[in-house]
Amino acid sequence: MWIVVGVLIAIAFIARIIFTGFVVNAVERFSAWDVAGPYSSGSPGCSDPVLVPGYVEVVQAGYRYSCVPEIPDTEDMLANTGYEIAGLTDSINKTISIVETDGVETFTQAHETGHALADIYQDSVAQAYYLSHTGLDHWYQSSFDDYFDSGSESFAETYAVCSLGVRAIGIPFTANTLLMPYRDVVEYKVGTCETLNKTLDMMKNPS
Repeated sequence: MWIVVGVLIAIAFIARIIFTGFVVNAVERFSAWDVAGPYSSGSPGCSDPVLVPGYVEVVQAGYRYSCVPEIPDTEDMLANTGYEIAGLTDSINKTISIVETDGVETFTQAHETGHALADIYQDSVAQAYYLSHTGLDHWYQSSFDDYFDSGSESFAETYAVCSLGVRAIGIPFTANTLLMPYRDVVEYKVGTCETLNKTLDMMKNPS
């Protein structure tokens, strides 16, 4: 009995990996999926952060944007994971650093802008509201292992999706999300725009 259950679980796990790989490969192969628009492959890039929603608000709060060739992983959180840091928000020095790459900078900048807004308008009640409406249970990640399960990362990714009008499509049988028109497959937990907007309103107007 338990052997059969174990075999079925193994088959389901392998099928999930194959399915996700198939979707990723299909998305990468068929560039016809790319939708023309202000934030598609003709992205204004790292040199034009002023085009990112929330830019003025963040700059007025003292944050500075900068384009950099790379962002070092000083805490070795990404060691041996295959991931690289594309953007980093430093709330202490009030800087937003974006790696210079083609086509994705505007989305990365929007994500980091979401982090900055959450820092500027820190509110534990609003954070708790966001967590309760996204099925997450903590705001800040303590390591890379819970990076994609943290409320702060979910909030920032949802801010980018909603502020840029990106379609976030959940991939069946996986925890991954397809972002259109970027054709990116991400592991971030993306909330609803309604939840995001309510959370931002609560942050900016605490009761």
